[in-house]
Amino acid sequence: MPQLVILRDGERAFVVRRHLAGPPAAVFAAHVEPGFMQQWMLGPPGWTMPACVSEARPGGRLRCEWTDGRGGGFHATGEYLDLDPPHRIVHVERMHLPAPTPDARAETTFAAAAGGTLLTLRMTLPDAAAREAMLATGMAAGMEAGYARLDALLAPAPVPAAPGARFPRLAIAPEGERRALVRRDFAAPRARLWDALTDPARIRAWQWARAHPIIGCTLDLRPGGAFALVWARPEGGRMAVSGRFLVVAPPGLMVRSEVFEEDWTGGATVVTTRLEEAGGGTRMTTTIAFATAAGRDGALATPMAAGLEEGFARLDGLLAGPAAAG
Repeated sequence: MPQLVILRDGERAFVVRRHLAGPPAAVFAAHVEPGFMQQWMLGPPGWTMPACVSEARPGGRLRCEWTDGRGGGFHATGEYLDLDPPHRIVHVERMHLPAPTPDARAETTFAAAAGGTLLTLRMTLPDAAAREAMLATGMAAGMEAGYARLDALLAPAPVPAAPGARFPRLAIAPEGERRALVRRDFAAPRARLWDALTDPARIRAWQWARAHPIIGCTLDLRPGGAFALVWARPEGGRMAVSGRFLVVAPPGLMVRSEVFEEDWTGGATVVTTRLEEAGGGTRMTTTIAFATAAGRDGALATPMAAGLEEGFARLDGLLAGPAAAG
């Protein structure tokens, strides 16, 4: 089921089905984490979601705002009724266009299927007329555009390198509107590199810069699991990043959401890391999807490339030595 299917159900409801890339835990997180929602739940091309509140608990508030960038826009409000992570979400929502539409009850389920997730959304309206009015808005096209965007975030297509290309040092460049592409080759098997990227003790040994020593690392390596990294600042204070793992498929694929404590990237990012055997070693390809183009451009203008390469050079030494064994 590569594309969205909508079917009327009874007198007042309709059902939406869509197969999505990524396991249920990742797709569930994409529907409740505000920074993640703002990256894909955007509607037709050209629209953005500049504000999102999602208190993912029974009784929690839900508010999303959309704009077309030309002065047009609308928002939705609602409340969560029940959540069973990562299987089910029940909420009530209404659109403000600007007058509020009748309340709709939405029940969304997430089931593992065909290497991904089958999403089933049942929306119940107060009456048949309200249902037909909602279906007549063209919502199907906007929903499909969003789900296609979510597929790309959870399982972006690999970006092929030129034949014979090597990346002994970091290669980083913009890609598309809001992404950055990072490549680096390592002289180690990918299972060993995977361990170095996911084991807290090994991360503490390499993922830091001289000006920013690492002082904290916690990691729950499973879909839906949380992580946090903390570095000290030379002038005092700290720099911290945290998020959740969305896809964990050792030793080749990891997808996680990230947001910095000071949020200098302008919203959460979705970071996809692929490890592929190449030239007797391993090629790491990381795609960073930013919330905005300005956030991506701002990040690339910082010394992040130098800081990343300092850590990766340190990792080269660890992978070559006995500390990498096991």
